[in-house]
Amino acid sequence: MKRIILVGARADGQAGVVLDIAREFGLFEVVGFLDDNASLHDTCVLGLRVFGGVADAVQVAREQNIDGFHLCIGDNTFREKCFRMIVSAGLNVVNVIHPSAVVSKSCVLGCGVFIGPGVVLTHNVQVGDNVIINTASTVDHDNVLEDGVFLGPGCHLAGRVKVRRGAFLGTGAAVIPDVVVGEYAVVGAGAVVIREVVARTKVVGVPANRVI
Repeated sequence: MKRIILVGARADGQAGVVLDIAREFGLFEVVGFLDDNASLHDTCVLGLRVFGGVADAVQVAREQNIDGFHLCIGDNTFREKCFRMIVSAGLNVVNVIHPSAVVSKSCVLGCGVFIGPGVVLTHNVQVGDNVIINTASTVDHDNVLEDGVFLGPGCHLAGRVKVRRGAFLGTGAAVIPDVVVGEYAVVGAGAVVIREVVARTKVVGVPANRVI
């Protein structure tokens, strides 16, 4: 079984979810955490040691005989920074996929992808690196999710949607066919997107309208 380190040690956040899945289904042996919160260093979270910060990844990988890392960070910008640091150091970043997820064989997944329980990815979905797709989200045919995208629980994307790099879709957001969500845009929880979302803007409501 592969030995991995989780990056991000928030017990009541993504780290808790990923650790629970890894343990319950025997996907990986999670050895411990890295977290840039220095107050957590050399403490235990959910029974596992926090070895240090992201800058310590190479040393920890060597000392603990680690096969890979997985990032458990909801903030897209910070997760991207950590991902780049780890990959640029030549370290492996693994995918964590819940066994209940339905992922078509025609899909293409990058590295460092999280796919939560009850997620469905249908025909010809392209998923980039460092993407989080949370519980019960559905991603329909011919979608493209670029690097660093975050889908909150219960998001629903219709066919041929393109979600550009670093975009964040809140819980329960829905997107109609053929729409583009721009780079680092934010779609608020429960929003229904019926037109293009401009890069680095925020939209909310039904239908979704720009607020920032």
